[in-house]
Amino acid sequence: IFLDMAEDLRRHWKIKRDIGARGHSREAIEESLKRRSDDLEQFIRPQKENADLIFGLAPVNPQLLEQEGGQSLRLKLNVVIRNSIHHEQLARILVGLCGMHLNTVYSEVPGEIKMTIEGDLEPEDTALAARELAPHLIDILDIHPKWSGGMTGVMQLVTLVQLESKLKRLK
Repeated sequence: IFLDMAEDLRRHWKIKRDIGARGHSREAIEESLKRRSDDLEQFIRPQKENADLIFGLAPVNPQLLEQEGGQSLRLKLNVVIRNSIHHEQLARILVGLCGMHLNTVYSEVPGEIKMTIEGDLEPEDTALAARELAPHLIDILDIHPKWSGGMTGVMQLVTLVQLESKLKRLK
């Protein structure tokens, strides 16, 4: 699994966190980002090529990143799914049960599907969708899951379905 966050969103969240929670100056944060950029390109980004799931978070409206204030950003999730998954069932549940907006594109790469997902998701919706997508959840998970809302919840669902699909292939 690879998290491929939009660079402007990653920078925005890092600056907001480091100024607010850690008391760093904007200049120190910018210097840190600049110093780490080579490592990011050399060691982190190449891992994306080997991932079965790539989650790309991006703001629905990137212009809001420029505005200051406590307004929460609406996010969209770009997902690349490789090597199995029952994406049709996932799509039906996300749209029909959860009310998400979804666009699916079949990639030119065999076995690769790309989805763009937008909308609001409550933790209760994630839990309900998980029960529908993986009715034998107890066989997969050894713990009682804590379901999230928003795009984190969508990522949980996609990961769950991918995991279940892979386990079925091992049987």
